[in-house]
Amino acid sequence: MKWTYTESGNSNAPLLIFVHGGGVGGWMWDRQVESFQHYHCLVPELAESEQPDTKPMFTIEQSARQLIDLAKQKGAGRPIYAVGFSLGAQIVIQMMNDSPHLLRGAMLNSASVAPLPFADRMIGPMVRCSFPLIRNRRFSALQAKALYIPSEQFETYYAHSLKSSQDALIRMLRQSLTYRLPAGFSRSNARVLVTVGEKEKRIMRKSAEQIASIHPKAQKKILPGIGHGIPSAQPECFNTILREWLEEGEERK
Repeated sequence: MKWTYTESGNSNAPLLIFVHGGGVGGWMWDRQVESFQHYHCLVPELAESEQPDTKPMFTIEQSARQLIDLAKQKGAGRPIYAVGFSLGAQIVIQMMNDSPHLLRGAMLNSASVAPLPFADRMIGPMVRCSFPLIRNRRFSALQAKALYIPSEQFETYYAHSLKSSQDALIRMLRQSLTYRLPAGFSRSNARVLVTVGEKEKRIMRKSAEQIASIHPKAQKKILPGIGHGIPSAQPECFNTILREWLEEGEERK
């Protein structure tokens, strides 16, 4: 797997990286990027390798290493912040573990760090049985609704689903559902904001509690009435929370 990216905003301002979740793309951050153009916004896009002689092998660790290199290249000499959702938040956690001095701050949304029992063995058969549904427009509409994807982004989401491969989906899910909080995470210098929706699954709420309790500079925020899809469900609220947290950090430095 490899990352492409788009960038916008003030190239002299702090770097603000938005890392998307699994099953969606960088477009999920459109309403955040629009509101943070006074920062240098970087939106990585995870894509399968196009090399015919190589097998795209996604891992959270490899993705984190690639984003660390990109962040160092794009944010040299300036503060660097990262915002991740779900799988993207797991990748940001791994970045913090592998490069503890890189980020000034990280916002971790709906990150699971409590591996599901038997997930490694069950994911393959489950995906192979359900994969044909992904190409069904009605099923995709239900999935989009569950993720709070707005109607104006549905066609983008559906097109993204049509391009996905079964093997890539299995690899992503296997990585995400078996991910554990790495041992060096608490050594990161970054300020951390952990958010989780009140209506998310218990494993997400449990993970948020674990992340916030382990990192010395972490704070947790539970968003009422929201399931899995915080940035899309209430983008204005999300942007306000992110903006105030960033400004608070700038005042403290």
